Amino acid sequence: MKRIFISFLCCVLICLQILPCFAAASDVQMETNEDGSFFIITEEPLSSAEPPNIDDSFPPGDGIKPEGSVNPEISGMNALLEMFKKIIEAFRRLIAQLSNQKSVTKTKYIYYYSADSELLWSGELTGEFQYSSSSVNCIDASFFFKAYDKNWKLDKYSCTKNGNTASVTFSVVQKSLGVKLQTIEKTITLTCDTNGNVS
Repeated sequence: MKRIFISFLCCVLICLQILPCFAAASDVQMETNEDGSFFIITEEPLSSAEPPNIDDSFPPGDGIKPEGSVNPEISGMNALLEMFKKIIEAFRRLIAQLSNQKSVTKTKYIYYYSADSELLWSGELTGEFQYSSSSVNCIDASFFFKAYDKNWKLDKYSCTKNGNTASVTFSVVQKSLGVKLQTIEKTITLTCDTNGNVS
C-alpha cells in the first residue's frame, strides 16, 4: 500500500513539474504505467519536449538506417510504387477540387517519458482528409518517430488509411548491451467528420 501511495505521489509531482510544458495544448491525454513511466498524447506539439541530444529518427534519411543489405531491385520497385502513389494522390486532389470537396491535415503527437520525467521517444501521426457534407476520405497518412535515448529503437510500424480514419500501430523496443528489456506497442488514430473536424 505504501509503495502504491509513493508511486501515486510521484505521478502527481511529475504532472505538476511538466504541466507548464503542455498547458497551451488542446485535448491532452496522459497515461501512467505501473513503473512510473508515462505517455502524453496531444494534438499540439510540446514546445519544450525536444532535448538537445537527439539520437535517432524515422523515416530513414533523418537518422535511422535500415539494418542489413537492401536488394537494389526491391529498393527500385519501392521507389516506383511511391511515385505511383503520389500520382494517384495528385489525381485525387484534382478531383476533390473539381467536386468542391475541402481538405484538412492534422497531426497527433505521442511522447513517452521515464519515471524521472526524461523524454525517451516521441511519435507523430499525420493524416490528410478530404471531406464534404456527405462524405469523408483519408487520402494520406504518415508516421514520424524520434528516439532521444540510445537504448530505445523503433522496431516496426504499420500506418494505414481507411475511410475517414488514419492510424498507426507501432512498437518500440528498449535494449541494453544487445538484450531486449521491454517492448512497448501503441496505436494512434485520427478520425475526421463531414465538417472537417479531426480528433
